[in-house]
Amino acid sequence: MSISLSLFAAIVLVTMALGLYSFAVWGEQIRHELRRGFILAFWAGLVCDAAGTSLMVLIASSTGPV
Repeated sequence: MSISLSLFAAIVLVTMALGLYSFAVWGEQIRHELRRGFILAFWAGLVCDAAGTSLMVLIASSTGPV
C-alpha cells in the first residue's frame, strides 16, 4: 500500500495542528497567562488544520465514492 504525497502532506498538516493547539492550550494553562506566542501558535494550528482538511477533501473528491 502506497501513501500518496498529498495524503502524506494532509496527515503532516493535521498532526502539526494538533501539536500547535496543544502547545497553545497547555502553555496558557501552565503559565496562567495568555501570551502572544500562544495566540500565534493557536492561529498557526488553525491554518494547518484548515489546509490539511482541505487537502483531504480534494483527495476524497478526486477518488470518487468507495
